[in-house]
Amino acid sequence: MLISPTINSVHGRLLSITGSDPAAQAEISETIPARRRWAIKSIYFLLITDGTVANRHISLIIDDGTNILWKITCATPHPASCNYSYSFAQIFAAETLSNCSCFHSLPFLSLPAGARIRTSTDELKAGDNFSAPQLLIEEWIDP
Repeated sequence: MLISPTINSVHGRLLSITGSDPAAQAEISETIPARRRWAIKSIYFLLITDGTVANRHISLIIDDGTNILWKITCATPHPASCNYSYSFAQIFAAETLSNCSCFHSLPFLSLPAGARIRTSTDELKAGDNFSAPQLLIEEWIDP
């Protein structure tokens, strides 16, 4: 049985979590479960766009359930009929686009239960589809 350390521990348990797979034209939204505290190490997801001509701009938002704590909007537009992967990690780098893969830095945030990791996309079309996000987290139990 895997048990996460309490928040009194210096290091938590590392977990790779596959989030919910949103329906077409729906955004990614993951909520930190009750009695948990997460430090997000990395986030990865795909966006497959339909043929509707429009440039999508993806924002990754981390909030406490109400207030935005961190938001980044990708400067590189995501065109129609294209598959892009998005990677956010605790690295110090400017946005980089390489072979339909977009990389961003992610700050260190210790997030309580109820906090959310979500996307917000300008010009999201009916046939656009996000994959389930893959998160690498460090987790503690919050007694």
